[in-house]
Amino acid sequence: MRMLALSLPILLLSACVSSEDRATDTIADADQVPAARVLGPAQRCLPTSRIQNTRVHGSQVIDFLALGGETWRNTLRAPCPGLAFEQRFAHETSIGELCRTDTVQVLRTGGGGLIPGVRCQLGEFVPVEPVDARRDSTPD
Repeated sequence: MRMLALSLPILLLSACVSSEDRATDTIADADQVPAARVLGPAQRCLPTSRIQNTRVHGSQVIDFLALGGETWRNTLRAPCPGLAFEQRFAHETSIGELCRTDTVQVLRTGGGGLIPGVRCQLGEFVPVEPVDARRDSTPD
């Protein structure tokens, strides 16, 4: 089994629940999750070899930044306690893919190192493109 720990700077500190705005075909959360335009259908799995970095948005949304500049947004099945504060997690896989049936485990700081925390189940991976709110609000 392979374990990968991803550490990121603290960006956001409170919980969030994402919602999909079907009228404009974007995924957004008013408090924390940056708006993004959906580019295609959701996928069950994402090959771990394609993941370059991640961005945690609150306690329920993780953007997986992939090779080629792609962004795959994953909304966890439920809010994940500690994820928003810690901004880091680990995952294990034996098949080289991270799938919606897998979990991520929050990594807490303590005792001079990292302590495994709660496990939270992934959702589907949705290909998205960040929406620049300033550009999109400018009339054509």
